[in-house]
Amino acid sequence: MLATLRVMPLMVFPLTLFTLCALALGGSWTVSTFFEVDMFSGQHWIVSAGDAFLLMALLVLFVEIVKAVNTEATEILNHGLSMLVAVVCTVLFVTTSIFTNSTFFIFTSMAYFDVAAGFIITIVAARRDIGH
Repeated sequence: MLATLRVMPLMVFPLTLFTLCALALGGSWTVSTFFEVDMFSGQHWIVSAGDAFLLMALLVLFVEIVKAVNTEATEILNHGLSMLVAVVCTVLFVTTSIFTNSTFFIFTSMAYFDVAAGFIITIVAARRDIGH
């Protein structure tokens, strides 16, 4: 079970959440108000559901990057599956109207960042391990 979680790209979870919300609530759910805060400056800060989603996805991306430091063979499979997630995001963004919004575009960019960072970090970590 733990090995399966190490191989599975965690960005699948935000992708699944976005898909479920988009299917249940429609394509405009990202612009709905998630919460509001009155600031000391007198301004009213409105956080949309899309903003909250991206913050959660950034936290998941952080965990993915930390996982990339591992140089085991399972990480290569994880990187390949992460690339699959990024490609799926691209296809959904380009072909499906409920995914064609800035929130999902930023999430798709994060998925590609996950792929690039994962490969780069793994290569650097492997070089460090081989050098010692």
